[in-house]
Amino acid sequence: MSGQEVALRLMVFVWAAQIFKGSSSNTPERNAALTRSVIFHADRIIPTFVYARSQQNNHMLVEAAGLFTAGLAFAGHPSAIKWRSMGWEWLTRGLQEQIDSYGEYAQHSTNYHRLMLQVVLWTHALLRNDIAEHPHGSGRSYRWPRQTNEAIIRSIHWLLALLDSDSGRAPNLGANDGAYIFPFTTCPFNDYRPVLYTAARAFLDYNLPHGIWDEMSLWFGMSLENPKYVSCRAISATNSMAKTPGHPCGRRNLPLVHPTPTSYT
Repeated sequence: MSGQEVALRLMVFVWAAQIFKGSSSNTPERNAALTRSVIFHADRIIPTFVYARSQQNNHMLVEAAGLFTAGLAFAGHPSAIKWRSMGWEWLTRGLQEQIDSYGEYAQHSTNYHRLMLQVVLWTHALLRNDIAEHPHGSGRSYRWPRQTNEAIIRSIHWLLALLDSDSGRAPNLGANDGAYIFPFTTCPFNDYRPVLYTAARAFLDYNLPHGIWDEMSLWFGMSLENPKYVSCRAISATNSMAKTPGHPCGRRNLPLVHPTPTSYT
C-alpha cells in the first residue's frame, strides 16, 4: 500500500475517532486498537516519504498532512514531535511550491486542484481546533505561514474563476482519476461547490449562495453565517462581476484568468 493511501486512511481514522467517541459502542479496547493503528500508519509513511517528496504533487501533500494529523492527535507519543514537524514543514512548503503565482495547481488538473484544497481544509480544521486548545499561543499552536496562506488564497480564486455556479461544475481539465477525499456531501462528484465554497468561507471570508453543498462546510466546522463574511452573489466564470478589478468577489489585485498557456511536459 502506498504512503498516500496509508495517510488517507490515517486521517479517516482520526476523523472517525472524533465522531464516534461518544457512541455507546465505543470501548477502551477499541480506542486502544485505533490508537495502535494510527501509530502504525504514521510509522509506515516515514520510510518512503522521500518518494512522495520527489513527485512534488498531491502525494506529498497528503502524506505530510497525515503525519501532521498523527502528531496532533497523539501528542504524547514519542514520535509526535517528529511527525508534526516533518508534516508541517513539507505541507506548507509543498503548497508554496506547487501553487503558482496565478493560483494554478502544479498538476494542471481541476480535480487534483480540488483534492489539494480538501487537504488544506482538513488541515485547517486541525489548526482551528489546535488554536482553540491553545488560544493564547501557549504550548504548541500552528498557523498558516503568510506565504502558504497567500498561495491557498490564489488557488481558491483560480478555481472560482472556472466555476459555473449554477451547476457547480468546472472544466474537466487535466488528469481525473476520480479522487475525492472527505466526500462530506450529497452533491455529485462533478459539483465543485462543496469544496470551493467551504474554502472560500475559510480563507476569503466570502458569504456565498447557500444550498445542499453547505453540508461540507458544517462538517469542517465552518459557520454558514458570520459577521465578517463578505456578501457575494453567485460567481461564474462567465459572470462579468467576477472579472471586475476590485470587486469583493473577484481576485484581489490579480488577473482572474491565466494570461498565457501553461507549458506541459
